[in-house]
Amino acid sequence: MEGGERAELRRLMARLADGDRAAFGPAFALLWPRLRAFAARYVAVADAEDAAQAALLRVFSRASEYDPERDALAWALGIAAWECRTLRLAPFVLAATGAAIACGRPLAVTCVLTLPLLLLSVGLAYAGGPAGRAVLPGLLAGAGALAAPLLMATVGHACLGPACMSLALPACIAGGGLAGLVIARTTARRDADLPFLLGALAVAALTGALGCTIAGAAGVLGMLAGVVVAGAPVLVAARR
Repeated sequence: MEGGERAELRRLMARLADGDRAAFGPAFALLWPRLRAFAARYVAVADAEDAAQAALLRVFSRASEYDPERDALAWALGIAAWECRTLRLAPFVLAATGAAIACGRPLAVTCVLTLPLLLLSVGLAYAGGPAGRAVLPGLLAGAGALAAPLLMATVGHACLGPACMSLALPACIAGGGLAGLVIARTTARRDADLPFLLGALAVAALTGALGCTIAGAAGVLGMLAGVVVAGAPVLVAARR
């Protein structure tokens, strides 16, 4: 966008912030091609227009919040980035939720875990930086802890003489251990800092909990213990 168009967009957004609806048409004409091109760089081409439309609606719905001292294009692109990140992350979260529900997890429990997982994932992605880059590794690491107990639940129990034990609990511990190893190795390989590590751990823990609730509180705690026990030594050794 040329300097003159950028200044014109700032004036138009300032008018919209003051309630001048006549500025809507010209502002739309300036923003739409830029937001669509921006979205096409971050999401699939088929989704780019939807992301741009959602961003444009949010820009205009929040026009009253616009500060005329800010660059209008940068402000609008920041909103578009939020929409693109949401569009990219939502399928992973929804797939994890669908897997938990399909395997018989209670809908209420699953929804209670899904909402903070989605909010955390989108919030970290919006914040960007090391924490934003931790979301996808966290989701992928937590997928093992999600799947392992659900798969073991189809096997049932292991019995040794008269004593029987559900396989879901050890599967949660093993899945947590795998998640801890993946996150520790990823953190070490990227030489990432604490925000990346904490973000990935939080996302992985919520993802794994979607499956480990099948073993109750013990399953969730066992999964978390597995993350720490398996991941900490790898991370400490890599930092030396």
